[in-house]
Amino acid sequence: MCGSGGLGRSLPRLADVVVESIERAAGTVTFCAHSAVPTARCARCGVVSWRVHGRYTRRLADAPVGGAPAVVELMVRRFKCLNPQCPVVTFAEQIEGLTSPHARYTPLLRTLLTSIAAVLAGRVQGSRPR
Repeated sequence: MCGSGGLGRSLPRLADVVVESIERAAGTVTFCAHSAVPTARCARCGVVSWRVHGRYTRRLADAPVGGAPAVVELMVRRFKCLNPQCPVVTFAEQIEGLTSPHARYTPLLRTLLTSIAAVLAGRVQGSRPR
């Protein structure tokens, strides 16, 4: 498990996942991983579910590792919502600090890209244009 070793301390955004493999090919570092948590909470009603409906692989661009672009190939589970009053039938798990609905980038890379865009636009992040 990533969170129990040095990798979890080095890459805290991977603390709640099990990293199955790390490969470097064609100049890109790829982390193949899945969630270490057996349940997920429905974003709509908040009920915790353990009933897995299906799985799919999600590719997230991450901040560079050792100067090389990084990608997280995450096996994501779809859960069945156990609340009969909830309009959501199934939902995809989200891993805090790593995923958000429909995002193609990790929060760390999104922050990095926002900072770079601000510098390229000639503004320091947090300052207002005149």
